Amino acid sequence: DDVGNVVELCSLTDAARQNVAQTYMGLARNLPNTRLIQHPNFSGTIALLPYAFCNFVIGIDGDDSELGGILHEIDRWARLQPALRVYVLSGDGPHKLEESLVTAGFSPVHRLIQMAWYPARTLGREEWSQAQSSNDRRRVSSFMVQQFFAMNAAEFRELVVEATTQGPHELWQINDDDSIVATAMVSETQHALGIYNVCVESTKRRRGYGTALMRSAQIQAQERQLPLLLQCDEALSGWYRELGFQVFGEMHSFQRRI
Repeated sequence: DDVGNVVELCSLTDAARQNVAQTYMGLARNLPNTRLIQHPNFSGTIALLPYAFCNFVIGIDGDDSELGGILHEIDRWARLQPALRVYVLSGDGPHKLEESLVTAGFSPVHRLIQMAWYPARTLGREEWSQAQSSNDRRRVSSFMVQQFFAMNAAEFRELVVEATTQGPHELWQINDDDSIVATAMVSETQHALGIYNVCVESTKRRRGYGTALMRSAQIQAQERQLPLLLQCDEALSGWYRELGFQVFGEMHSFQRRI
C-alpha cells in the first residue's frame, strides 16, 4: 500500500545517508592532518590538503527554522578550505536546502543517482574474494586508484591508496590468473550494505567481470539480509537496472563559488 511504500522509502533514504556518511568519513579520517567537523546538524572532515575527498560536509539534517544557521556554519568551513564539498542526499533537510545553497554562493558540481537492490532469491556462486592482508588491500586499492585517477597527480593517488588501504571498509576483487581484473569497496552499516568504487581493468571490460562483481555483492547482501545500495552516474543506471537495482534518490555535491 502507499503508506507502506512511504515508510520503506524513508527507511531506505535514512539507511543510505548513514552508509554514505560513514563510508566517506571512514576514508578521510585516516589521512594526516585531517580533523573532524562535528556540528549538531551535519558531520564532515577538513584538512590542509586541497582535495574534496578529505574536505566535505555530509549528513545535513535540521528543520526549516535552522536553515540560516546551517548555511552560515557551512559557509564558514568553506571559507577556511575552498576545496570543501557539500553533499546533499535524498532525505537531507531542511526543505529547500539545495536552492538555499545556490543562493548562498555554492555551485552544483556533480549529481549521482542512488539505487538499491533487495535480497530476493538465490543467485548462484560468488566469484570474488576479499582482500584480507595489508599487502592485498594495498594491491586492490592501487588497482582502484589506477582505474579512477590515472590522470591525477602522484601525491593525490598515493593519498587515496593510503586512505583506502587503511580504511575500515571491505575490499573485494576478481582475479584472472594472478592479475586483478575487477574490484569494489563494500561498506556495511546497521541497515545497509553499500558498494563503492566498482571498476574493471580497462582492457577487460565487456567480458562479464562487472556483472560477476555485482552478482557477488548481491549474494553478500542476501547473506547479510541487507539492501545493497550504490551511487552512480546517470549513464550507468540502465546497466544497474538490468541487474535488478531500482532508483530511490539522488546525491548532489556543491562547492562554494570563488
